[in-house]
Amino acid sequence: PQFKLFKRVLPTLKTLGVIYNPGEANSTALNAKMEKVAPSFGLTLVMAVASKSSEVSAATRSLCGKVDAVFVNNDNTALSAFKSVVKEAQTCGIPAFVSDIDIADQGALAALGPDQREVGRQTARMVDFILKNPDKPLPPVEFPEKTEEYTSKE
Repeated sequence: PQFKLFKRVLPTLKTLGVIYNPGEANSTALNAKMEKVAPSFGLTLVMAVASKSSEVSAATRSLCGKVDAVFVNNDNTALSAFKSVVKEAQTCGIPAFVSDIDIADQGALAALGPDQREVGRQTARMVDFILKNPDKPLPPVEFPEKTEEYTSKE
């Protein structure tokens, strides 16, 4: 769904830079999924490693001239330094995308991410079930049921 949004907002997008920390299991798993799906959107991914937040700026800079835009998925290291991603991307003349709606207004062209209120409601339902049914097996893992979309007003 994120690639679909990115292509709608930036139809000329062909090469997408992804900033990530290889030490974060969620990032490597998401990258593997993105690499499988990217070709069906006509996208080539270029990965840039940042093992700590102080490396995010340099990782973004390393993508200049190689990509049409940069993307920070659910990588905590890169998300924590998203302002530096935006700064470096602007210096390169390329847009930045992010999956965290809460920081999208820090300079992202667009974002698609979980509706945090709904995540809270889902969590409350799960906790309620667990508290009322202590002898039953835990409920299955759930993923956010609703997403929010952000596009820059610029």
